[in-house]
Amino acid sequence: MQFVDYTCTQALLEALEDDDIVHILDFDIGCGSMWASFIRELPLRKKGAPLLKITVFASTLSHHPFELALICDNILEFATEYGVSVDIKVLNLDLFDSKSCTFPGFQLVENEVVAVKFPIWACSHCPFLLPPLLSFLKQCSPKVVMSFDRGCERSDLAFPTHILHGLNSCSSLLDSLNGSNVPTEIITKIDNFLIKPSIERTIQGRIHTPDKMQANKIQNWKTLFQNAGFFPRIFSNSTEYQAEELVNKFPQKGFNVEKRRGSIVLRWQSHQLVTGIAWNC
Repeated sequence: MQFVDYTCTQALLEALEDDDIVHILDFDIGCGSMWASFIRELPLRKKGAPLLKITVFASTLSHHPFELALICDNILEFATEYGVSVDIKVLNLDLFDSKSCTFPGFQLVENEVVAVKFPIWACSHCPFLLPPLLSFLKQCSPKVVMSFDRGCERSDLAFPTHILHGLNSCSSLLDSLNGSNVPTEIITKIDNFLIKPSIERTIQGRIHTPDKMQANKIQNWKTLFQNAGFFPRIFSNSTEYQAEELVNKFPQKGFNVEKRRGSIVLRWQSHQLVTGIAWNC
């Protein structure tokens, strides 16, 4: 998660360096730690901190309203300490209208610049919604979209192959933790609160929507991005270098960063852990 937060933060800071009103669409708020580091950097810009809006899209299947409220309060408190004006709104991902590609209560304001954090696993419980969600994002004309893939977001595969692929990816993650001498109790918590729920959402997503998926002929998520009118944005040398420096801080060997054209990949030995891609609209 540290790699995801860092890569996303750097890409957004570079893309939004000169903008005065910024509206972030976040489809995976997590515990909100990424926005703390993002907000901390904003006052250091040449133009100072912008007016910042964050719209969080979260499913009731993965986030409790009380949990989301606490996360948002923490972000607001942190922003106040750094003198950054932040407005946060939470919308229910489950209320997305796939026919009109709209969210109830969502609107953009003139002159605000949109940026998006969109991990593919955010819709693992409803993979058939990915194409209309991308249509929604396209309508927002974002300056940059940061997407992340843990190697198991393969709704384009047959059900059994998809689940097996996901289990192998989770196994690689656990192997990397064991190889890094992470305490057993921490690994157990990651397994119980991250990996198992992720597998359950993936299985439920496939069980509940097989007919819709077959009718839509779901493609690989990268192909869906391209078909929706997005194209990869090249990461700066600074972002790639600093990502490598982040990995080099780990005392255990085995982690490495693979730089491809338009993407950056964190690997454990030969196994992909997470891939980040920045998209232009």
